Parts: sequence; C-alpha cells; structure tokens
Amino acid sequence: MTVLNNIVNPTNTTAINNNFDTIEDELSNRVLKKTLGVGENNSMQTNIDMNNYRLLNLPTPVSPLDPLRLGDIDNINIIARDITFASTSATGIVVNETLDNRYIIIESLSPVTITLNDAPIGTTVFFLQDTLQQVTFVAGAGVTLVSPLGVTPYTRYSVVSATVIQSGKYVLGGDLG
Repeated sequence: MTVLNNIVNPTNTTAINNNFDTIEDELSNRVLKKTLGVGENNSMQTNIDMNNYRLLNLPTPVSPLDPLRLGDIDNINIIARDITFASTSATGIVVNETLDNRYIIIESLSPVTITLNDAPIGTTVFFLQDTLQQVTFVAGAGVTLVSPLGVTPYTRYSVVSATVIQSGKYVLGGDLG
C-alpha cells in the first residue's frame, strides 16, 4: 500500500491533491478493482453479510448461475443432476444432497410432476413429500418406470426411492399408492 505524504503546510495544495490522487488510485485498484493486472481476478474473497437487508433490482435470470427471484418461480423447472421438476406456481422445492445418497424434499403449494431422466445404473434418489399437494413421477424420454404400487406418493411425509436398475429403467419403491 502506498504511503501518503505528510502535509506540513495546509496551504500546499499540490501535496494535498497528490494525496487525494493516491487515495483514489488505491480505492480503484484495491477495492473497486477497476483495472486488473495480469493474472488478477475480480472475485469475492469472503462472504457478504446483508444484515437482513435485501438485494434490489436483480435482472431476470437468463443463465444457470443467475440469481433466482421469488417472482421467477411461477413456472419452476429445476434440474438436479438427472431429475427434472416441473410445477406451476410452486413456492419452493428444496433439494438437499449428501455425498453417498441423494435425498430430495418436495415442498410446494401446487401439484408437482417429477420427470426421471436416464441416469447411471445404480443411481438412487430418495424423495420426501413435505406437501399436501399431489406429487407425480413420470418417465423422461427413453425411460421406463417400474412400480407395482403406482407413481404417486401415498400422502404427506411419504418417502419414495427411485433406483436405476438398468439403462433407461427406474424402479420406484416406498410409500406409493
């Protein structure tokens, strides 16, 4: 960091202006990062604490890494690896993952359709229905669902497993009916 010149004479405007220029340069280069050197990035180095304040004027999301606004969830279509969710006016679908097994909590104020697309053999996903709304499992393109008890969970808090037993073939198990 650059050291400022001592101001011995408060009427020395050249020294004062030079110090202001130094402060401006330091803010631009170290805080605002207006000009990046070779190999430098302009990324955050720590978390931001919003202290319960909101982010305002976010644009409509157009890419996978854009933030999603509550108003953008009217027709939600979320892909969690090999699982596609489709819901109209859903207030939220919470997806949680562990390292070895995957579990998905379905929370919605409207019916939810879960499309199972082809996935690697042995893939198992567990679904917990945490809603009173209808949840329905459907096969994606080139996929077959095998289930002796149907494709809808029995009731709220039902747990359903979906396991890929061969390429393009899922077996549904659990609280179906």
